Order: sequence, then structure tokens, then C-alpha cells
Amino acid sequence: MKASEIAYKAAEIMSERGHCKDRLEDKNGAVCHQGAVLLAFHSAVRLTPEGRTLFGWSLSDAEKAQLDEINVTGARILEAMGDNNHLGVVSFNNNLRTSGEDVILLLKESGRILEEEGC
Repeated sequence: MKASEIAYKAAEIMSERGHCKDRLEDKNGAVCHQGAVLLAFHSAVRLTPEGRTLFGWSLSDAEKAQLDEINVTGARILEAMGDNNHLGVVSFNNNLRTSGEDVILLLKESGRILEEEGC
């Protein structure tokens, strides 16, 4: 799967599960930017007895490169918007003023740019 497809899938996952801050996934199954991307890499996830997913897998080198592409693209978008208050997508996600819809839009725009770049 291409990085653009991962970014689009991550946006879809967050739309379905909800948005959280300061953790990959909260107790209700909502995810942060990075959590959504990790779930997009691994559509078959292990579940806890309570039905929540467990993050514990490792990424291949190719997946790590794609994660970097998505994060760097997101940071480029934030910089182009004049957002100098954040150090990257994680900081943006965790900011009190950032909504889930803001993060979903960032993931979709990252996907669009990566798709244009052939990634």
C-alpha cells in the first residue's frame, strides 16, 4: 500500500473511531494521528478481552519510511498554513485547540499531496 493510501485510510479510521490526544488509542477506541496511521498499516488487529485494540506490533523498514513520509508531509502542510506553534503532527494533534476534524483534514490533505507525488 502506498503512503497516500495509508493517509487516506487513517483519516477514515479516525472518522469512524473518533479522535483522542496524548495516547495512540483511548479506552473507547478513539485514536490520535499516529494511532490512526498505525491502524491503517495493520488492518487486522489483535483485540483485548474488552474489545480494544492492542498496539504492540513493529513496523517494517518500508512502513517506517511511509510513516515518515506522512509525518513530514503533515508538517509541511502545517508550516505552509503558517502554523509555527507546533513541532509536527503529534504536537498539532495534542494541542487543545485542535479538533478531530482538523486532524482528519490534515490526513486527507497529506494523502492528496503524497498521491500527487506518486507516493
